[in-house]
Amino acid sequence: MKTFLRSRWRVLFVLALIGFAVYANAIGNPFVHDDIVFIQQNPSIGRWDDIGLAFIRPSMLSAEEAIRVPYYRPFLEVIYRLEFSIFGMNPAGFHFFNIALHILNAFLVFLLGISLRLPRAWSFCIALVFLVHPLQSEAVACISGISNLITTVFCLATMVSYMRARESLLKGAARWSFVTPIFFFLALFSKEQAVAVPFIILAYEFLWRKGLFQSFLQWVLLAVLFWILAGYLFWRQAMFPGMMSGALQNTGELLLRLASIPRTVLDYLGIIYWPSDLHYYRSVDILLPKIVPALLFVSVVSLVMTVCLVLVGRLRRWAWLGVAWFAVSLLPVLNIIPLINEYSFILTAEHFLYLPLIGGLIFSAAAVGWAHRTLYGEISPFVWRGIFFIILVIFSVMTIRQNFVWRGEIPLFERTLAFEPGFGRVHLLLAKAYAKAGRFPEALVEYARGLRIMEDYVKKAGLSKARDVYLNYVQEAHFERGECYRAMGRLRESTEEYLWALGMKAPSAYDVSKCTSSAANNVALNFIRTGDRERARRFFELAIRIDAHSVEAMNNLGMFFLEEGQAETAIFWFERAIKRDPLFHPAWENLKRVQNL
Repeated sequence: MKTFLRSRWRVLFVLALIGFAVYANAIGNPFVHDDIVFIQQNPSIGRWDDIGLAFIRPSMLSAEEAIRVPYYRPFLEVIYRLEFSIFGMNPAGFHFFNIALHILNAFLVFLLGISLRLPRAWSFCIALVFLVHPLQSEAVACISGISNLITTVFCLATMVSYMRARESLLKGAARWSFVTPIFFFLALFSKEQAVAVPFIILAYEFLWRKGLFQSFLQWVLLAVLFWILAGYLFWRQAMFPGMMSGALQNTGELLLRLASIPRTVLDYLGIIYWPSDLHYYRSVDILLPKIVPALLFVSVVSLVMTVCLVLVGRLRRWAWLGVAWFAVSLLPVLNIIPLINEYSFILTAEHFLYLPLIGGLIFSAAAVGWAHRTLYGEISPFVWRGIFFIILVIFSVMTIRQNFVWRGEIPLFERTLAFEPGFGRVHLLLAKAYAKAGRFPEALVEYARGLRIMEDYVKKAGLSKARDVYLNYVQEAHFERGECYRAMGRLRESTEEYLWALGMKAPSAYDVSKCTSSAANNVALNFIRTGDRERARRFFELAIRIDAHSVEAMNNLGMFFLEEGQAETAIFWFERAIKRDPLFHPAWENLKRVQNL
């Protein structure tokens, strides 16, 4: 075993073999949810002429995500475009790349352990658990989880290169010193969680303080990392003016979020050591009681500190570093700056643990190492290896099963609702997935459940900005229910739902003209089918008044006048549609048709 671990290429080969075996069933999965937004519906995915804009403007998912904090990840946009240039719209290529990055991260974890002077066998075991742990599925099997993968690549590269630079600087050489800031810069521009890296390095320096700042250049290198961090934070503030003050000005809500941190941390620790309830859109309700979680949290913290104090020598250093790594890398996603799913539900996603898990595994390795030394002679090495092998097998099987959840939006959202039944948006997302699959009765049931929750939020939100968001969901849900009824041939119910959407006040914070215009257009089509042509005409015209760019309504109005025998008026509307959108082929075809009459 020792001979095997001396060859890093052999270690990489074994990690790759196990990694692809565990995640092979994810390669055939399609684009799901956020993947569709970031890749399939990304209008710039195939362009390079405007890539510079990604570095000078913020990024957001969509208008409906405005209740969540916007983000700035320009290098991630570069990665998406590179992937598209290689794989096109083939999701298998994107999945393959995710798995390769995950394997690379496991290998970097192995190199990190060696740099920390962990025994090679320990480093290999940590890398293996990191590789097959089932909570990683959300970051690896979901294509858009690449933000966690690529950020961790650069974070680990920063750590490993820093420690190698540290050693070389103590010897008077400057090797690795120049690439360390580059890795950190790329990490920051991939995901915000990378801000933790300089603080982890600071904790490392404190714990290994025997050689603390023996070299002036070593001090300069660490200072450069903090200067890069300061510049990044300054630039983010320029991208999002008032974001910090806006997030912190509601004292009552801030206190609720802070008071919910113990519950959040306990939830995270639970899925690290007992990952049985993994699901998408994991949330914590900040309105839930907090006394019991706070007491449990204090007990857990006391236990962790006791373990760290009991350990001696390098074991103590490794344990404290693991705790520091976990805490510091988790801090940016503990909802001090809110990551709101909806109303009182704050986001506690499993992919947030991708980087912190490394610290948890280092601490666990130190604790197990102490137990092994303490019980040496009482429990044979064969038993220890057997226990570790069983854990790997169980985790691998759980990961393979979890990968299947990402085979489509229906299994994804069904599993989410099994654990988050009060989450309105997921009911609406599952309803859309059912409707897309032609399962309209089930879609109508889920839309009804989501509507009840969202309408309750509208009442509770009062006149706040969030009210507009929830009202937008309500409006869109009524429109989508109209689509379901229309597909089922139930025109009366369909028209009622469209009119519900039309009769609602359009939220001021969003451009909902597309939804309301489509509702008016579809109401008109329903009236055409029932023979009420005069009302149909009025609703086609209403659709165009709502949205002057609605080429579909213009084309339909042209067809209306063509059927009425008013060819000149029909030509007017076909030409107007073509002027708005020269690539709208139905209008071209109808124009040629009327000109050939």
